Amino acid sequence: MNVIGHPYVATKVVGRLTEDLIIGSFIPDIVPFVPNTVFQFEEIHEGGEHFLKFLDDTCPQKRDLALGMLCHGAKFGADQFSRYIENRFARERDILAKRIADASKVSLETARQSRFRNLLWWGMDVQLIWNEPIFVKDLARKLAKVDTLGTANLLAECFGKDPQKVLRDIKFLESSIKPQNLYSARGLATIWKGISAGLPENDQIDVGETEKIFEDCAQLLEKDWKQLVEQIIAKVGKNLKTAGFIP
Repeated sequence: MNVIGHPYVATKVVGRLTEDLIIGSFIPDIVPFVPNTVFQFEEIHEGGEHFLKFLDDTCPQKRDLALGMLCHGAKFGADQFSRYIENRFARERDILAKRIADASKVSLETARQSRFRNLLWWGMDVQLIWNEPIFVKDLARKLAKVDTLGTANLLAECFGKDPQKVLRDIKFLESSIKPQNLYSARGLATIWKGISAGLPENDQIDVGETEKIFEDCAQLLEKDWKQLVEQIIAKVGKNLKTAGFIP
């Protein structure tokens, strides 16, 4: 999932769309997308459970931040389906990888591995734009109101980090995710250009070509996207309920 898919799943699982849930669903991508981050992968990408306990003890009205993280991560959340989507569309890997490598200026091997998965998920976001316009509009409206500073201070206190460095990490990620770019494949390609520039491979995105790839990935998902999203929501919801994180 990506910038639309993650908050969409979190909203369906938790039962509401809030500013805290949105920024919480984005926070795990500080690793790997923010260079020189103060966080380790296990802290920020998979640290939702620890953060939820901290918030329940100190600031329970902000627990949606941690619930968003949990709905994203690989232990409880949507990222556990990444291997599934790769395998489901494995026949398309070689053809798409060549296009991705050319459009992103990364190696063919990188394009075949992590970028193949990334761009399939961007195709899912395009499907959500096409099929869930009311949600996308609400997401864009609330994204513009997220409490970046407050979120940074809570994360810093929980994980023992410098608040200014945490704020820098969040702002680096947030700076690429402009609300106005959530409405089209081209807007999403623009977001991806900003986010992926922070990866070790320093992707150099051709927005026009990447827009086409996103739309083609969306077409690949045409028959499967709704069932896959429902499967993800059901699994993530069950995981969080079983763990006692939600009623």
